[in-house]
Amino acid sequence: MRLTNQSLIRYMVASFLLGRSVYQPQPDARKDIVKLQRNALPSIALPIIMAEKDNYSDSFTQFTETLFEEFDFEGAIELAERLAKDAENDILLRPHAAELRRQALLYVFETETRLYKTGIDLTTFCEKHKIAEIDTACREVQDSLNNESLIVNITEGDRIGSQQGRVMQI
Repeated sequence: MRLTNQSLIRYMVASFLLGRSVYQPQPDARKDIVKLQRNALPSIALPIIMAEKDNYSDSFTQFTETLFEEFDFEGAIELAERLAKDAENDILLRPHAAELRRQALLYVFETETRLYKTGIDLTTFCEKHKIAEIDTACREVQDSLNNESLIVNITEGDRIGSQQGRVMQI
């Protein structure tokens, strides 16, 4: 698949990140909207980004490539910060810059957890990267991992990836 206007790749990545979020306005109950698959970024966007890599690159495409092609989690975290700054300078993405950053960082946590079947404590991760609403983040990450056939055991007071709440593959 190819895009005739490569700059649309930025908005595709942004829409896939925002589509993972519970923050987005809920559609009118009278309208049927097909929800995006939660792994749309690596399964749909990554092949397009890799095909267009020589023609177009920005923080959104670099984030996707760094996270899903190179599995460089520290690099992806740095690019998530750059992605948020670029979104603040984009008139269409400005209202969503904070949520784009939040979803990008949570995606890094999820990918690392999925790859290693454990991770750091999500509370620690959220505090380190200044992600608000930790309980909501826990629910989002847990739902995402459960949708990918991973069981997340969380006891009261524990967070995803902590010693008592490990992620295990079924």
